[in-house]
Amino acid sequence: MMKEFEELRDYTHPADEKLFVNDGEMHSKDKKHFHKMVAKLLYLCKRGRPDVALPVHYLCTRVQNPTDANDKKLARIMGYLIKV
Repeated sequence: MMKEFEELRDYTHPADEKLFVNDGEMHSKDKKHFHKMVAKLLYLCKRGRPDVALPVHYLCTRVQNPTDANDKKLARIMGYLIKV
């Protein structure tokens, strides 16, 4: 999963205070990729990483219409997983 993301930053938390804010009008470029990565993260958080459960479950609600802001939230979770 990590190889599919380029130039990830390290984060100390999987989400910030804007997790539940829907600020993004531009729709994501690749809905299938977003859906696939969220599904993989859902499996991961159910099997061994419950610390990312809240932001992953939020992104599960956004797979039908992801925005650019949701792409950034997904990248933040991945950056957190790289660090830990």
